Amino acid sequence: MNQNNKLKLKRAVMYKKRANAYEENGQLDKAINYYSKAIELNPVDSNSYFYRGVAYYKNDQYDKAIIDFTKSIELEPRSADDYEMRGDSYRLEGKNEKAIEDLSKAIELNPKAAFAYASRGLAYMECRQKDQAFLDLNRAIELEPKNPSAYAARGEAYLMVSQIDLAIKDLEIALRINPDYEWAKEQLAKAKESG
Repeated sequence: MNQNNKLKLKRAVMYKKRANAYEENGQLDKAINYYSKAIELNPVDSNSYFYRGVAYYKNDQYDKAIIDFTKSIELEPRSADDYEMRGDSYRLEGKNEKAIEDLSKAIELNPKAAFAYASRGLAYMECRQKDQAFLDLNRAIELEPKNPSAYAARGEAYLMVSQIDLAIKDLEIALRINPDYEWAKEQLAKAKESG
């Protein structure tokens, strides 16, 4: 490797570190900008695509996140995290069949991927496959019993089938684990209004 290429790779690493810092501080647009600079200097680094995809995901730009997760999968096809995040992005865009396919691949690659089970469970709920949904949501809780997102996801599923008491119970557990969990607070308010 010549000196010029070594310098490019060093700068790419520097940009990625800067992007990580911006992302941690919630400055997603700046993070995306620096991940883009890192990709420009090292277009075969799957991690830069993955983390820029995460920044797009956190910024509710799921279409762009999907593009980056797809590129990362092309470069690193055995990454469960990429399939998991692309699957959840598809779910949030309402593309539940694609979500289930990706989340199933994530689970195949990492059978302990609790987030993938929870997200796939919600995708199954949207596809009216209630039994499979609750199997996945229960599995997510088994894998990570201290994860408020798993309880909140199952609480949302209970809301979807009008099992209000069970929804309230799960959402309250989520909030005991993380009292600042805004989405769980919103879902709990909906559940209490429905009950």
